[in-house]
Amino acid sequence: DGKYIYNFSNSNINIYEADGLIPGDLVSSISIDEGYTPKELLLYKDKLVVNLNEIQEVPSFISPKEEVVGTKIIIYDLTDRYNPIEETESEDVSLKIIDGKLYYIFCDRVKKLSNDMPALQYTEDGLEKEVDLNNTYYFENNISRYFTAIATLNLDEKASDFNIKSYLIC
Repeated sequence: DGKYIYNFSNSNINIYEADGLIPGDLVSSISIDEGYTPKELLLYKDKLVVNLNEIQEVPSFISPKEEVVGTKIIIYDLTDRYNPIEETESEDVSLKIIDGKLYYIFCDRVKKLSNDMPALQYTEDGLEKEVDLNNTYYFENNISRYFTAIATLNLDEKASDFNIKSYLIC
């Protein structure tokens, strides 16, 4: 953003004062949850969107190796760069920011509830939530057991909620 430099280091996202191309003083550091590694940072005005890969060690013939088993995003309010505030968190996503709107796309399996009704569930801020079935679309003769959801969040609005549309394709 010209005033600050953002980088990944070990298990942290660091924010430094910018002095030309040379990092200045450390302004703040955001710890990343164990088991996650940063994939990308997106900056829009006073919002920092962090895309993380969930890494798990898997057995291998030669030696254990790391495998990506999921993703999540965390959005931080950077109004005060010295005190970043986590605003929201979601899992298994792909990201884009266009004209102040965060678009994220995720895919998951359709689940059945105890009453045999389908449920399109996702995790937001650590809570299981469901996509409204009235906002779910499908193509005739092409029903899938997986769904793709496209969610938007207006980053310019302080208390904006996610707007989610889903499609029975994946």
